[in-house]
Amino acid sequence: MKPLRRRELLKQGVLRSAAAVLAAGSRAVPFAILRSPARAAAAAAIERDQTFVAVDGTEPNSLEPAVGTGPFQAIMNAMFEGLVAWNDKGQVVPALATSWKLSQDGRMWTFTLRPGVKFHDGTLFTADSVKATVDRMFDKSVPATRRGNYLLIKDVTPIDDYTVRFTTDPPNPDFPLLMADVSAKIVSPGAVKMYGQDFGRNPVGTGPFKFEEWIPNDHVSATINPDYWGPKPRVRRFVYRPIPEGSGRVVVLKTGEADIVQNLPPADVPALRQTAGLYVRTTPSQTIAELETADTKPPFSEVHVRQALNMAIDQNAIIKGIMKGFAQPLHSPGIPGIWGSYDFAPFRYDPNRARQMLAEAGYASGMNVTVNLTRGRWAGDAQVVQAVQGYWANVGVHMTIREMAFADLLAFSSSDPDTRPGTATCLLKGSPYIDYHLYRMYDSAATNVPATQQRTGYSNPEVDKLIAAERSTFDPEKRLPILKQAQQIIWQDQPIIYLLQLVNIWGARQGTSGFIVLPTGDFVPHQLQRGP
Repeated sequence: MKPLRRRELLKQGVLRSAAAVLAAGSRAVPFAILRSPARAAAAAAIERDQTFVAVDGTEPNSLEPAVGTGPFQAIMNAMFEGLVAWNDKGQVVPALATSWKLSQDGRMWTFTLRPGVKFHDGTLFTADSVKATVDRMFDKSVPATRRGNYLLIKDVTPIDDYTVRFTTDPPNPDFPLLMADVSAKIVSPGAVKMYGQDFGRNPVGTGPFKFEEWIPNDHVSATINPDYWGPKPRVRRFVYRPIPEGSGRVVVLKTGEADIVQNLPPADVPALRQTAGLYVRTTPSQTIAELETADTKPPFSEVHVRQALNMAIDQNAIIKGIMKGFAQPLHSPGIPGIWGSYDFAPFRYDPNRARQMLAEAGYASGMNVTVNLTRGRWAGDAQVVQAVQGYWANVGVHMTIREMAFADLLAFSSSDPDTRPGTATCLLKGSPYIDYHLYRMYDSAATNVPATQQRTGYSNPEVDKLIAAERSTFDPEKRLPILKQAQQIIWQDQPIIYLLQLVNIWGARQGTSGFIVLPTGDFVPHQLQRGP
């Protein structure tokens, strides 16, 4: 049987048959390029002397999965793997786990692990490695940016070397999907013990490439893992290069210095499509761009202020003028297009009404706010934030733009919102399923967790109750109305400033293959092969 989509998993006996259904998936060899043995060996010998270069806009803040969760996942996915993984069809498929099953009471998930897998340091991957990875995520000295999503895990028990059991509270139908997130990729316990807080600069996983070096603001490189358990890449070396300026990313694609470039500037797409030797893809995205506000103190603690500031921004003009049509307006607190996400009546662009609402809230003479930005995280980010600055000035809001490195941006956005009133942070949120997004963005248990990236402090008890109800409801038909009600309340609260839903824009050299780009925008290398 083939791997299941998320909706199908929910429908089939409350996910209890997932192990049997997905076991067949572990025998598949995706993305393989079939050749005769002699020809394949000759090709491998040549191709593994090559270097594959991937380019995006963001310098990593860390190479530890639980900490480094920004748009530089190309290098993370090259070095680390999780128990399960997403494929390009939105399916969860086996990775370091070969199967999994759910207990009758819905609280315990038991994963059967792949035997014989080695970390890059030569140690064996076992159930103890899984427990150590989760324990580290909960270590308060580790700034795990998505820790809030994993608070439902109450226990991790190794049954034997290749069987591990998770106990959750509440029961959760989406648990296998949660384990596909980058934060849950498995790390070497031995390397963590050796490097401690420096593990993020000395990463050790099980992936097809192993860490070589990190030259800050220049590149991170990894070399082929000769002991990799799966089909091996067809290049010897993988390099990730952060280039914040969109024009610079275009240059390295056109000159052949890069094999794939993500987050290409929308204005350059027509010309790049006419460039010989290249291909450009624009695909729907599960990523939204927003300004995450500090909601615990004025001015952003006031719902009418947040509504007014959303109403003061002309999303359609930004999409047309800056994004050149490669984005969609946001009419939902969820991720448009994924199961369980609902659209609502937009807070339409109305600067006069926005000005009036701000005056009614006590800001007739204006207000001062600060927006933090790391340039290059998505194509057009700086221009969009500058446009927002202009729109807000039109309603009496003076906005200061403060640019900073991504590591500093995360440290700021994960600090106590009480200490930073009147500030917002320009961030991206990519979510492949609805509960993951709603919980981390809007449940007060998650928005107030120290070190989490989305620490806005937003809190609505009714939203908390509804999210708790939907995430423990296994019947999808009963779950949908709960999801809709929760999102309807959230949408009226406007907890953050909603900018737009992105479109994935990436380009590659002709003949480049052996990878996928997920709807979240994440680049996942498999049997990488360079073009001619």
